[in-house]
Amino acid sequence: MTRATLTISSKNYSSWSLRGWLLTRFAGLDFEEIITAPDDASAKAEILLLSSSILVPCLRHEGAVVWDTLAIGEYLNEILPEAGLLPADRVQRAHCRSICGEIHSGFTTLRASLPVNIKGHFPNFKIWSRAQADIDRVCAIWRDCLAVSGGPFLFGKRSMADAMYAPVVTRFMTYDVKLEPQLAAYAATIMALPEMRDWVEAARREPADIEELEVEYWHAAGDASSADGLAIGHRCPTSVQLAFRISIWVSQFVRKTGVASCFWYQTAGPRAGAKIA
Repeated sequence: MTRATLTISSKNYSSWSLRGWLLTRFAGLDFEEIITAPDDASAKAEILLLSSSILVPCLRHEGAVVWDTLAIGEYLNEILPEAGLLPADRVQRAHCRSICGEIHSGFTTLRASLPVNIKGHFPNFKIWSRAQADIDRVCAIWRDCLAVSGGPFLFGKRSMADAMYAPVVTRFMTYDVKLEPQLAAYAATIMALPEMRDWVEAARREPADIEELEVEYWHAAGDASSADGLAIGHRCPTSVQLAFRISIWVSQFVRKTGVASCFWYQTAGPRAGAKIA
C-alpha cells in the first residue's frame, strides 16, 4: 500500500500547514512529509496571505487528493473515526464544526496583524483595535467551549478544533498576548502536546527566514522631524512590511499559476511615530 503524503510549506510561518499536519497526526495516519521549496511562488503566496493554495497543505491517500484544512479534517474523520477528530455528541459535533469554520474563514485582521512566526518573540507588541476584536472573539470561543467541556481541550478530548486553533496559540505566544488563567492553561496544554513540540523544534531548525516576513524598518538617526519614524534596527512583524516586495511575489504567482487575482488582506499600518519592537 502506498504511504500517504502531506505537502506543507514553512513550519515557522505557515499556519495552514500546521493545521493540516496536526490533523493528520491527531488522526494517527502514517504519512510522509513533502515540504515545498522555500522559493516556490505558490507557497510564498500562501504564507504571505496573498492567496489560499491547493498546494499546501495537501493530503494524498489511496488515490484521494485532499486540500484545504477543513476538507482534510473531514476526510480524516471519515476514514479514521476512532481518532475522534469530531465529538461523538451531535450537538457538540455541530459546535465543533462551526468554530472550525469560523477560524477557517474569518479573523483576517488577526492573521494579517499577527502573522505566525514561531521563532519570533515580540513582548509588549502593540495590538490595534481591529486585531484586538478578533482576539476577544477567539477568547470567547475558547471560554465557552471550556466551560461546557471542562477541558483540558476545547471539547474535552483532543479534536479538530484544537488543531484549527493551534496556530492562534502560537500567535499569542509570539506576540505576548495576555490571557486569563483558564485560557492561558489551555494555550499551555496545546504547546505541550508532543506533536506541537515536534513542530516547534522543526520550525526552529529552519535554516533561513523568508525575507518578506523579516523586513527591517529604519528611520534616519537623529531625524526628529520624521513623523513616521520607527525604532532603528527593530523588526516590524506586521503585514505592513509586505508592501515593499509584494508586487514581486504577485507577479511570480500569476506567472506560475495563471491566476489573475489574489486575496489581499488590508490592515492599517503602524500609526505615525509608533515604535515597533
